[in-house]
Amino acid sequence: MGPHITLGEEGTTATHATSNWSSVGADRWLSDGVHEVEVMCDSVDNVSLFIGVVERQFWEDVKSAEEGEDVLPRDSKHSICMHGDGRVFIRGAEKDGGLMRVASGEPIWITVDFERGVVSFKLARQLRGKPRETLAEIPGLRGAVTLIACFGGRDQSLTIASCDRVTQGAGDEPAKRARDIFADTEKDRIAPIAFQAPAKVGTYEEQIRDVAATMESSM
Repeated sequence: MGPHITLGEEGTTATHATSNWSSVGADRWLSDGVHEVEVMCDSVDNVSLFIGVVERQFWEDVKSAEEGEDVLPRDSKHSICMHGDGRVFIRGAEKDGGLMRVASGEPIWITVDFERGVVSFKLARQLRGKPRETLAEIPGLRGAVTLIACFGGRDQSLTIASCDRVTQGAGDEPAKRARDIFADTEKDRIAPIAFQAPAKVGTYEEQIRDVAATMESSM
């Protein structure tokens, strides 16, 4: 888990406090079958964030990055993700997926479909009193992936509301409950968890500036 992110007591909610980029990953890897994840946008008035799935090499790239270098899902060839403004990114390439912006209090549905090799993002809500739904199906799913949330704005918060396995591959374990999705760094991790999220902290001056700005905005 990256700096500036705190987890809720059950590990399902991730909250970000600053404008520095920071990522948090899920506590399990998905490798076959079809999985549906509902992510509730608790606070995303600042839509500067990415959410999607990444392969193991993404976390290796994070570990090997130089001090001060931001490794974002948007730029990675090992990621399929969406930005909070509705753009989608396929292994480093931006595509127009036709998605609406994320909104506080509204969910994002993510389907990880290994049978079709597709990751889907769906957003639905009432706009001007009428229901609206947008869906982007992104091809390119190849190997094992884990869910990632990459925050870039202040006072952002996401919660894993559910994680269900629609189909089950041979010999695979049943889907975990939603409370088990976000990795809890204070608890022992078990296989197949094998990632090390960024642990970079800003300079002392940056931390003082962030604290001062947070106090000012709360007054």
